[in-house]
Amino acid sequence: MANVDRFMGALSGSIDKVNSVLSSNIDKINGVSLVLRIWRSINENDGFRASYAILESNGTAWAWGENSIGQLGTNNKTRYSSPASVVGAHLFSGLYSGYSSDSSPDFYSRCHGIRASDGSAWGWGSNSYGFLGDNTRTDRSSPVSVARNASYIQISSGLEPTHFLDGATGALWACGANTWGALGTNNQTSYSSPRSVYGNRSYLMVSAAFNNGHALGGDGYCYSWGRYSYGRLGTGGSSDVLTPKRVLGNRVCSYVSEGGICGIQLVAADGSSWAWGYNDYGQLGIGTTGQRTSPVSTLGNRSYAKVSSSYFQTIWIDGDGHMWASGYNDSAQLGIGNATNPIVSPMSVLGDIKFEHGSAGSGYIYALEEGGINLWAWGYNSYGQHGTGDTTARTSPVLVLTPPL
Repeated sequence: MANVDRFMGALSGSIDKVNSVLSSNIDKINGVSLVLRIWRSINENDGFRASYAILESNGTAWAWGENSIGQLGTNNKTRYSSPASVVGAHLFSGLYSGYSSDSSPDFYSRCHGIRASDGSAWGWGSNSYGFLGDNTRTDRSSPVSVARNASYIQISSGLEPTHFLDGATGALWACGANTWGALGTNNQTSYSSPRSVYGNRSYLMVSAAFNNGHALGGDGYCYSWGRYSYGRLGTGGSSDVLTPKRVLGNRVCSYVSEGGICGIQLVAADGSSWAWGYNDYGQLGIGTTGQRTSPVSTLGNRSYAKVSSSYFQTIWIDGDGHMWASGYNDSAQLGIGNATNPIVSPMSVLGDIKFEHGSAGSGYIYALEEGGINLWAWGYNSYGQHGTGDTTARTSPVLVLTPPL
């Protein structure tokens, strides 16, 4: 009987420990446990041929896709078609990817992570113009610390700039290439460590792309700077801008996304979507192609929560979690069930899936299901960027492989 009591006691203790671990990862509605959350978040901005995500269970970062310069952060240059662990004992709260040309005809990815414990920024991948902010111009295959020590709440990378949002002050800092004033530092000097963006203004969110920056100010209005081409600044001018300037329209906004050399998307406080800039593929979602130099309303009487833009396409997530897409669709890569090309207004993505966040890549899309249950991918997959263990292109969402928990 004593042995039975000891066994039951040990069993009870083990069950309590398992329940304790599970309870922190289970979403609840009205106190009822629903499902084990697997993924915490995915990368913001276009990772080009690489994808990044964070596991909910321990905050570790995982990456897959092209790895020719070590941009996956795995301390090697091996390409992975399923999730591989980013090296280092870093637990991240957010991941933020970008890509650059590195003075060659091709593009290479980079990624930054914000460490959960202290908000410090870490970067890896392409660094030819000091994009990583570690005070060097050396590519990195594992995470290195950004030179400025601060507690950051967001990072955004474009082809030339990297922008850091300081959580304590709301100030923006920038590093990288600055040929067109993309850093917003009131000059055209490139920096390999963060420099303050010009002006005494606090910000809520930042989005960098090709050679521009856009940010939501503390007043709720959108500001832009950098290269003017294709009307991407949205300020009504016709020249490059070296410091933040307010975008046209008396419109308070909640979300901004800028992708590649293409369009800029805003979600206004009322959920309406507005866009301007490059639009050769219909990625602005305004019902036609052709650039716009000031904000134009996206078609469809919907209330959106989030938007993500890339060179080729734009995706929106509405207030109910459903995804919509427009842009380049020659191989049905938008996941809308046909290969009509281009798609010039938002069309519903196939599948009865409610999404929490989406990331529009260069010819592919991947998105986090509500509650972090699953990660889905579709579109081009030549470099394994779907994370499905193969290089097969998809025309509708498929599940990304899950690392061992």
